[in-house]
Amino acid sequence: MYNKSTDNHPLTVYKASAGSGKTYTLSIEYIKLLITQPQCYRKILAVTFTNKATEEMKIRILSQLYGIWKLLPDSRSYIDRVTKDLSVSEAFASKQAGIALHNIIHDYNYFRIETIDSFFQSVLNNLARELDLTANLRVELNDYQIEQHAVDKLIEGLSRKDDLLKWILSYIKENIEDNKNWNVIGLIKKFGENIFRDFYKINCNRLNEVLQDKVQLQKFTDSLKEIIRRMKNTMTKQCEQFNSILSESGFDINDFAYGKSGTCSYFLKLSDGQYDGSIVNKRVQSVIECSDKWLRKNEKDKHKQSELKRVINDSLWPLLVETEQLRSEMWKYYKSADLTLQHISQLRLLNSIDNKVMELNADANRFLLSDTQFLLHSLINDSDSPFIFEKIGTQLEYVMIDEFQDTSTIQWSNFKILLEECMSRSAEGNLIVGDVKQSIYRFRSACPEIFNSDKNSASKDGFPNLITLSKNFRSRKEVLDFCNFIFENTMSKSFGEVNYDKDEKLYLGASFEEGENLDTEVLLIDGMETKENLDDDLSKVQKEAILVSSKIKEMIDSGYKVFDNKKGQKRCIKPSDIVILLRSLKNASFFSEALSKRGISSYLESSLEYFDNYEVKLVINTLKIIDNPYDDVALMSFLASPVINVSLDKIAKLRSTNKSSSLYESVICDDEIKCIMDKIKDVRSFSYNHKLYELLNLVYKEFDVIEILSAMEGGLVRQKNLSLMVSYAKTFDDKNLSLHEFISYLENIILGKGSLEGINPLSDGDNVLITTIHKSKGLEYPVVFVSETGKSFNFSDLRSDLMINDDLGVSFNLKDTKYKLKYESIPNMVFKEYEKNKMLSEEIRILYVALTRAKEKIIITGFTGNLERLILKAASKMGDDVLVSDLYLKSCKSYLDMIMPSLLRHPALNELRCLSDVTPKTFITESKVSLKVLGASSINESEFYEKEKIVKEDFNLEWYKKISDFKYDGNGSIPKYLSVSDIKHKTKYQRKPDFLDGNVSSINKGTLYHLLLELLPVKRYTIKSLEEEIDEIIKTGKILESDKKIIRLEDIFSYLTSDIYENLLYSDKYYKEMPINFYIPSSYYDNSLKSGNILSSGVIDLLFITNDTYNIVDYKTDKVSSMDELKDLYKIQLDLYEIALREKMNAKNVKKFIYSIYLGKFIEV
Repeated sequence: MYNKSTDNHPLTVYKASAGSGKTYTLSIEYIKLLITQPQCYRKILAVTFTNKATEEMKIRILSQLYGIWKLLPDSRSYIDRVTKDLSVSEAFASKQAGIALHNIIHDYNYFRIETIDSFFQSVLNNLARELDLTANLRVELNDYQIEQHAVDKLIEGLSRKDDLLKWILSYIKENIEDNKNWNVIGLIKKFGENIFRDFYKINCNRLNEVLQDKVQLQKFTDSLKEIIRRMKNTMTKQCEQFNSILSESGFDINDFAYGKSGTCSYFLKLSDGQYDGSIVNKRVQSVIECSDKWLRKNEKDKHKQSELKRVINDSLWPLLVETEQLRSEMWKYYKSADLTLQHISQLRLLNSIDNKVMELNADANRFLLSDTQFLLHSLINDSDSPFIFEKIGTQLEYVMIDEFQDTSTIQWSNFKILLEECMSRSAEGNLIVGDVKQSIYRFRSACPEIFNSDKNSASKDGFPNLITLSKNFRSRKEVLDFCNFIFENTMSKSFGEVNYDKDEKLYLGASFEEGENLDTEVLLIDGMETKENLDDDLSKVQKEAILVSSKIKEMIDSGYKVFDNKKGQKRCIKPSDIVILLRSLKNASFFSEALSKRGISSYLESSLEYFDNYEVKLVINTLKIIDNPYDDVALMSFLASPVINVSLDKIAKLRSTNKSSSLYESVICDDEIKCIMDKIKDVRSFSYNHKLYELLNLVYKEFDVIEILSAMEGGLVRQKNLSLMVSYAKTFDDKNLSLHEFISYLENIILGKGSLEGINPLSDGDNVLITTIHKSKGLEYPVVFVSETGKSFNFSDLRSDLMINDDLGVSFNLKDTKYKLKYESIPNMVFKEYEKNKMLSEEIRILYVALTRAKEKIIITGFTGNLERLILKAASKMGDDVLVSDLYLKSCKSYLDMIMPSLLRHPALNELRCLSDVTPKTFITESKVSLKVLGASSINESEFYEKEKIVKEDFNLEWYKKISDFKYDGNGSIPKYLSVSDIKHKTKYQRKPDFLDGNVSSINKGTLYHLLLELLPVKRYTIKSLEEEIDEIIKTGKILESDKKIIRLEDIFSYLTSDIYENLLYSDKYYKEMPINFYIPSSYYDNSLKSGNILSSGVIDLLFITNDTYNIVDYKTDKVSSMDELKDLYKIQLDLYEIALREKMNAKNVKKFIYSIYLGKFIEV
């Protein structure tokens, strides 16, 4: 795999199992190089697979360099390891670390820790001239979105004479005949994704040459048709000879053995156009071997028998042998030609999609990320590595590759030349880290076989150097025992692509206090105990969501204990300690809803979550009726919303009077609604000459959108979502597109054709996380629910008539166009078997990733339609060897199928074995498992069928009415509603968001600092990591790039290193920007008032709770000379917040603090 000349400069391969501290290992190796040579960061390239991993590694290296420099206790493990491995003193390591840290901070561009994609993008930019690329080329990350858009454009541009249109119409007809969906656009888009496969990319240029040369293509298709015609003519001629012989001899088919079902059927089928090998049945084959087998047994007419034998031997038998020889020789060419003609339209479609993608990219001066690797591959193969290094702009000597198991073949071929060059320049320092068991990105062409080949090479000849990291520093023994038991039974070279032996097992490396109730729990729902429709996936997932949410509530209510790493002791579980892992987020909303109904908040990691918010839907519908008032659905939503508040009864009554017209024409006759629609008309006129964000600001102002929606539950979050919509509109304005195009843009995102990051108000709070297994990789949680294990795997790709595989190439299914029949070809069978094995191998690795996320407890849940049948299948097929038989594993359709044999083998689960007629062998294990089976009928999912309440259920109507109708009972001049700020300054004003004043970027410094402190995750920071975090926030659009110049990092960093922030880090619970409303004595407004109350509301900047003490922190940016000055100014405000907490949260112990960003100090009030 490597040139032997590199033997003197070893490469180290780290085989790092889950939780084994690979980030620690990478950081140590990187830091060791810096301690030896503080300037060598310029010569190191460290690549990872995700942006998150890149950020984590950068922060780890910088923070530990600081810790080693200052000899901090938190960096003791790094100090000891570095000094031991390098045989240097602590003083020397400290000095070198300080120099290296200083160098990196002042030369940060050369601190090259980046993703594989970003590295190759930078190479692409530097090689733009050599690759004949235009200036300012933009790399597009969402390849599949572009492909789907290309299909839409391709179909839109088809004319009646296009061959592709004819093929699509025949495809539709074929689907209708097969009782499939006639709408094939989605299938075409799915098929078009093959353009991103390595095999297609390698051969696409040749395919394009063939398909674009219409003269040669016509010659090619004519030659294929000639092969088919020759076969048909030859077989027709042979059949005519057969019939002629029978006619001349006077014999009939029934005179031969078995008549039409005997050997004569061979010629009958040939004459009917059937040429495949199935016509050579046992009787035909026996006659070819012995002509006498063509004669009938016990024939009474001996003369006739003798004459028939003569005809057979002289004419028919030689004709049969000759015909079969011709058929067998011509068949493979005939079928190949027939298949090619049948599927050449699909290849032309694939080529057309590819060309359309390239055309759209050229128009947009855009380059697909997936093409980057192939373009560089072609250049690297034709160039020497020093040239590549020169163009990169640096002389690399060390390469470190993380998550190597997720590297594709093309990525590795590009990296290999750089790595070999580095190994020829430097001594030890190049390394690769990976774990085949965690290779779960096959859809991105990840190739775990590459990492396996490195391991095998190391085992055989000692190069590269192999180090196994098998100790797990994440999980309790109970978690590791269960994982080992499952995968010792199921994971192997043929099923998972790695043998789960002693080198792959997980070994305990973490220390925990003794705990209770740590058994892995398996909670199953058996559908056989209900008469409901078990094919209804909706009811299945609803029942499972109820099961999971009920279990979570039980754990929280009972005070289930988990270990707190920060405090070094056990504490009661919180929602944020729990994650629900799903294979996909398709059904995630049911789990979120079930948790919500039990009073447990959750955070669903979905890019479409933003558009699920009522206020966002309302704004989009409002924009729709501004654009087109005849949109009935949008108009109904707008009129019935709390913003307009026209009753549904009124709308229905108006509609009933004029059913034949549009809703708009029906309701416009009402004076109240006409007044509203006139206002909409004015807004429409405004939109013609103003920007989109200005239009939104006007809508918010004209219809009191902010004020009304703020009265709903979660009002502050709703304000932020509305504000964010303005930000997106402002971004869209840069493209100079219309309101209609903006609406289409948003709808495409909702339909999954685009992406847009929205407000994630719960991501940092105390919530149960619901996410996919893929997104959880690299993370850890005290309690992990692995749910929907009974859900079937997606094998839809295996049903394609044309299959493309990077390793095997292309295969087709057989089609009999005459009889409209399909046959699975032998190549397709091989493809399907190969592809299915690869899919199942990745699924077992995905399950490994899911189970190894748990620190303390695993809970597995699943719904099965028939538990007894599942158990019987597993018990009868799994075998008695330690490793479950391949026969069973290859038949698995779900994660529950995969783990069932292990559960049946567990000594503690006799209740499961009792459900099977076949008693499986048990195996000794230290793992502890408990099982609970519920009948589906015992879980009532009716809560999901309640009609969704229109906003009014969430709408804080009582509070809104209080604001609207409240009468102060003492003095008519006193306002009925005041914010805390109003009372503080004794001036009445209406609070409104900054974006209502016009430009979103005109945000004052105080508001900006408050927003920034709200958005920053609660964790420890360095100056560099703080700057990077702010850059990430800017990318989301929540803060604009132009606002960055207002921020003084020193001000923010001073707060993040203060004692008050340190206390926040160790708090039990915290809230940022927490809105609160309450009654206060009127004397707070006017000392002369002796009675009565005033309604008030405010927003607490930060509230954190530690040991039942409620700590209020208020940020101030005022330019003052002392903290006492701030205390005098704001004491009343903090007192009001204390009243609110005691009233609304029953707080007993309350502390109040003011933090001055200007002075960098805090004071208790």
